[in-house]
Formats: sequence, structure tokens, C-alpha cells
Amino acid sequence: MPAQSNSTSTWGLPSAPKRALLLHGLTSTSASWHRVAEELAREDFYVIAPDLIGHGYAARVSSYAVKDFVEALKPQIESHIGKIDVVVGHSLGGIVALGLYPYLLGESKKAVRVVLVDPVFKQDEDVKVLVRKEVVAETTAPWTVEQYQAANPRWTQADCAIKLLGAVLCDSKACELIMEHNTPWTFSLPEPSPQADLFILGADPALDACVSLQEHREFAETRPDVHTGFVKGTTHSVHREEPEAVVQVILQGDISKFRVDTK
Repeated sequence: MPAQSNSTSTWGLPSAPKRALLLHGLTSTSASWHRVAEELAREDFYVIAPDLIGHGYAARVSSYAVKDFVEALKPQIESHIGKIDVVVGHSLGGIVALGLYPYLLGESKKAVRVVLVDPVFKQDEDVKVLVRKEVVAETTAPWTVEQYQAANPRWTQADCAIKLLGAVLCDSKACELIMEHNTPWTFSLPEPSPQADLFILGADPALDACVSLQEHREFAETRPDVHTGFVKGTTHSVHREEPEAVVQVILQGDISKFRVDTK
């Protein structure tokens, strides 16, 4: 079980030799990483997972641009002794992870590993309107655990309960402002850096994926420094449906099993 302090969940011991920062997605909470985090703690990581602003027990603010998420996280990163070795961000959390880049790339010779789990790089305005309606509905009239389970048979009961908690604790107004304050919703990869090892682990493009097959192929062809792939048979919630795949990429830095065919 994670330790909970204010709006941050942690797993493992602060004295562990490695540190991982996990950033959740829209309408979720820090606890949504529990299956990934427990495995990392067993591998000698101290795992830090904050609630993002507007979510869980984190602060409610007036501005929700990605830069505001980054500013809110900087003190938490700096308060934990030791260099962050791994950063993992799901969906919105992946975009926030990219915003944290300048603060993660220190003077250490060892590169920080950044794993983006089905991040949302682009959203057309009509899609944003639809997503906005969906997330507001989710946070104002949350499903039951049983409904989440029926719709997501690969989730555990704990996953469903935590997702319900995330919806209940998420500020619906914040969800609306996230969409409003990040217009247009267009984010790009940072410039290559020897201090970062960047991975994109997407959901199955044939299902509910935010990274399209075309985007995977473009990254593979134009950004040889970026390791990109997807987990077949998974929807957007890759870390709930195949947490082992996420852990494998984190620990081994190897995405070859999930690599995209560029032909």
C-alpha cells in the first residue's frame, strides 16, 4: 500500500537507490499507478506520485495551462532528496512530463528515462469539445465500481475503485479549464538530449489510442533518439491493462517487443 502525505502517494523507502516520478492522467489520482509502483518498489525504487492540480487532494487553482502543472510540481521534485531516475506520465501526465524536461536534466552523466504512456500530443477542437463533455460528465455523475468493471474487464477491482475515487475527487471546473487554457492542444517532443532517454508506449491504435499509428511511424522515421511502440490489445489505460509492459520499459529501457513496423 502507498504512503499518503497531503497530495502525494509514495511507495518504497526514501533510502532506496533509485527514484521514479509517476504522473497520472485526466480525472485520475496518484493512486492509479499502484500496480506499476508496487513493482518498482520491489526493484529498489522510491516511487513518488503526486496528484496533479485540480485532481485528488491537490490544490485548486485559477489557471490550468501545462506550465501551471509544471510549476506546481517543481517544489515536490526539489523536496525529494536525490536525482529522479525515471519519469512516467500517462495521457495528460505525459505532456506534463515533457514540460518538466528542463528541471529533470541535471549534470549527472546518467540520462533520466522518460516514459510517455499514450500521451495526447494533439486534439482537434471538435475532439476537445467531446472530451470536455465526457470528463465533466464523469466527474459530476461518476460510474459505480461495477460499471467501471463491466466496461473494463481487464482492470482489477482496485483499479475500478481508484478510478471512481479519482472521478469523485476531480474538480469538474478544472477539467473544463484544462481544455480552455491549453488551446490549441498541440504539443511536440523536446529537442534530443544526451541527458534523456525518451520512450513512447502507446495503446493499440486499433482501439482507444491517443497516439496514432501514423504518429508512431513519423516518430520512428524522424526521431531516431525516441523509442516508440504500442501494446497490442490495450486501450488508453495501458498501465491498468498491461502494467507489466510499462514496468518492462521502465526497468529494461527496451521497447523492441512493442516496436512499430515502419513499412
